[in-house]
Amino acid sequence: MMGVSWIILLGGFVGLLGSYKRVLNVLLSFEMIMLGLLSLLGVWLSLGVGELIFMFCFIVFMVGEGVLGLSILVSLIRSHGNDMDLGMGVMKC
Repeated sequence: MMGVSWIILLGGFVGLLGSYKRVLNVLLSFEMIMLGLLSLLGVWLSLGVGELIFMFCFIVFMVGEGVLGLSILVSLIRSHGNDMDLGMGVMKC
């Protein structure tokens, strides 16, 4: 189980490095990284090392990060029409 968790985590990092042009792909890579970390946390907690409250706090953090990312994506699409990150300059409003 721990090997699968590491594969998911590293796959998320590889996906993040390879798909930085679209915001949706970056958000999906972040969620894959979070799922890998959650499964590693679950393995760590099943060994009896920590308490279950850490997992609940991490799940709350994951949900908040996902909602914030989706709200940024929706506002970006409404204002610019697409989610291409390279088509927008830093100084444009």
